[in-house]
Amino acid sequence: MRLRLIFLAATLFAAVPALPAYTLNSSKWPAGTVPMQLQLGPTPLALADGNASWDASAEDALATWNRLITGMQFAAIRGSTAVQAQGNRINNVFFSDTVYGEAWGTGVLAVTLTYTSSRGQTVETDVIFNRNLKWDSYRGATRYSGGTTFDFHRVALHEFGHALGLGHPDQNNQSVTAIMNSRVSNLDALATDDISGAQALYGAAATTPPPPGIIAGGRLVNLSSRGFVGPGGALTAGFVLRGSTQRNILVRGVGPALREYGVTNPLADPQLTVIAQAGSQAVGSNDNWGQTPQLASTFQAIGAFPLASASPDAALQLPLTPTAYTARITPGTSGGSGLALAEVYDLGTSAADGQLVNVSTLGESGRGEQALVVGFTVQGAENVRKKLLVRAVGPFLSAFNVPSPMANPQLAIYRLGESTPFVTNDDWQSSAEMSSAVSVTQAFALTPGSRDAAVLVTLAPGSYTVVITGVGDTTGPVLGEIYDAAP
Repeated sequence: MRLRLIFLAATLFAAVPALPAYTLNSSKWPAGTVPMQLQLGPTPLALADGNASWDASAEDALATWNRLITGMQFAAIRGSTAVQAQGNRINNVFFSDTVYGEAWGTGVLAVTLTYTSSRGQTVETDVIFNRNLKWDSYRGATRYSGGTTFDFHRVALHEFGHALGLGHPDQNNQSVTAIMNSRVSNLDALATDDISGAQALYGAAATTPPPPGIIAGGRLVNLSSRGFVGPGGALTAGFVLRGSTQRNILVRGVGPALREYGVTNPLADPQLTVIAQAGSQAVGSNDNWGQTPQLASTFQAIGAFPLASASPDAALQLPLTPTAYTARITPGTSGGSGLALAEVYDLGTSAADGQLVNVSTLGESGRGEQALVVGFTVQGAENVRKKLLVRAVGPFLSAFNVPSPMANPQLAIYRLGESTPFVTNDDWQSSAEMSSAVSVTQAFALTPGSRDAAVLVTLAPGSYTVVITGVGDTTGPVLGEIYDAAP
């Protein structure tokens, strides 16, 4: 039986706008269990992410892939003493000063050596990590202080993707956000493109359970969206409250205060109106929040940035019955225009009696500073994860008689304070999981094959930003939506 060697250098991932375009290698494992002999040795110090050993971090990376696929499963064997050799049909995972006697290439972090049978099936895969480099196991941005410390866990995710049969999308003329890209970035988790590739090879798991120690939970507690308001136009933020009792909600329409944060063309005099879906009557309105100075204590209590007492910014605090609402920001002066920020804060302290389950923003998305930006916060204990459906709807808005909507929107999701998106999407993909999420959230269904954007994400507590732009610098009205997919 002739075996073929595939040498795959793994100097990881550069994050760029994504297309559904994973890359597959020429072989895959047959159905069944694939034992991985973890032989990584002791750690010199405690690992930053709490894993007790390199083997434990590697096992977690293997389990991450396992949760997503059904046709095969990795089996982690910690502390293995199996013989380390090429072509022996044993899957070795270890640190080494060389690659079976060959010197490491410049900048190479790890390699995956894959052997295939004459029938094109994978029969062995060895994963070797470069012992000459500085390693830890952590999350977040790559650490460069005192010399680069590479994250073992994300490199392991990448290499085990090669073991499954995935290649480097960015070396195949594809611009995607993926852990499988060939160069290192701040991406520390599998992206949609990675998952789609693995599931194309082995099928999708019926459900994707949370990892051990992680539970579903958390809640949305605020929405903020920034967009351009033209003369006679509006920035419209929608939100849905679910529960049995009234919720105390703070809504703000910010313009002049944005100058403090580098916005050069804010809306000079925003007017704010909150309307219940059940009728056309406003449940509250404000022009110049300084007429209700007691709101300043609320801003401080929830951590919202302060507004000058004499500013023309708008704000309202309202007890609202669970239903759907819209908050409209319009120019307070004839012919006024500029960038405005709409904010919705849930002031409740518990989800027991109700919560925000859907937030959305309809506005004009332009280029650069005038792109539509939607922010949101997930609140909860450190070990909870919130599943969300995030969409950027352009073409489908024609069905709601929105004139000249954005023809091809794309979305990018960022963690607060980071400059690299960890999820991107241009043109949503239909799937059973997506259809289920649309049903659960009662979102309107998109047309299959449309150029609207949509992704499902499961997020830890924290603040996030969704930036919506047009492919090819196109502009137009677009709807940004965030739905709680597991309320």
